Amino acid sequence: MTAREKILSKALVTSGLSSAEIDRLLAGLKDRAFFSARCESVRHLQTAQAQVADWLGSAKRADGAFTTRASAVSAIMESARRQGLSTGTGTVADPASAARAKVIVDTNADLARGHVARVQGASTGARLAFPAQELIRAEERQARRDWRGRWTAAGGQLHAGRMIALKEDPVWIAISRFGVPYPPFDYGSGMGVADVDRDTCLRLGVIKDDYRPEGDLIEDFNATLEAQMEFKGAADPGWRFLKDSFGDQVKYDDGKIRWQADIIKDALSNPADIHVGVSPMPEFKGRKLTVPKSDFEHLLIRHVGYKGKPPESSRLTERELQMLPSVWRHPDRVIPQGGTTHWVEYDSADGSVYRIVTDVYPSEVSFRTFYKPDIKQEKKGA
Repeated sequence: MTAREKILSKALVTSGLSSAEIDRLLAGLKDRAFFSARCESVRHLQTAQAQVADWLGSAKRADGAFTTRASAVSAIMESARRQGLSTGTGTVADPASAARAKVIVDTNADLARGHVARVQGASTGARLAFPAQELIRAEERQARRDWRGRWTAAGGQLHAGRMIALKEDPVWIAISRFGVPYPPFDYGSGMGVADVDRDTCLRLGVIKDDYRPEGDLIEDFNATLEAQMEFKGAADPGWRFLKDSFGDQVKYDDGKIRWQADIIKDALSNPADIHVGVSPMPEFKGRKLTVPKSDFEHLLIRHVGYKGKPPESSRLTERELQMLPSVWRHPDRVIPQGGTTHWVEYDSADGSVYRIVTDVYPSEVSFRTFYKPDIKQEKKGA
């Protein structure tokens, strides 16, 4: 997985939580989500996610130039202004400020790069040659945090005055504000890691001559993230905090917590009933929408492609399919089509439209399909 793919794999999650409250979230949920403190605009998150991904992938913009950090920051600032999110303060708390946009771009990009580097250095061969890492200053900061104190307080040892630990040492997670064993470790930290070779590790006493790496760094970490998200029941206080904070975006599924998009992601390979959530629109009177297993499978066959077969029409990517809950919860309009049929539409950040087709009855709302219509073609045929 590339850094760009890592960014695009994350579910878009709106949140009214502050940065401090987000810190309380389980690392497994944060690792799977793309969100920003006190941002409840899906469209703005779409823009931010796409801009970070385009910068990491050196994508070309509409004017033919490559996406740069500066252009990504500018696009995110403009998106916040268009969505009416600006507070006018210009501080990092202002979604339309350069400071806030830079935090979004740099933090997400650095975490994605850190994840990729971790995977690349996790093989047995790589760990034999470079068993350990050193916490180093990768970028200068005017006001430096006390990383040496943070390191030792988290149980890290100093070797010849250097902050070095085996790659599997829990200190890497302990020093991270994000709960992951790779940099950046905190917002704007400027800290990174450098591999430490076997000979240096032996000389400094980090390892003994018979050292052999144990376990799988990636599988073990993923298992830890999964275990974190197990709850004893729906009455668990941790689950109640998540439900109160994120509503229908988070699901209690078979004893574990999942973002709604993760439920849909699982159903791509094993179709199941999808309980999308409650609509805020008066036309639906707060009713829930459920996509039955048979309809979900039909949706995959028709618009996404299923079991290696191409879609029958109107291509939807797997990532776009995960927008279904957001379209239901944050539609731009509901358009009656006569009889029981209603279109629920959402204008995407890239200018396209997502559409859920429903039938509205006195006691329920029935799902029919979800797709991206060709608006220009529809206007021609009107």
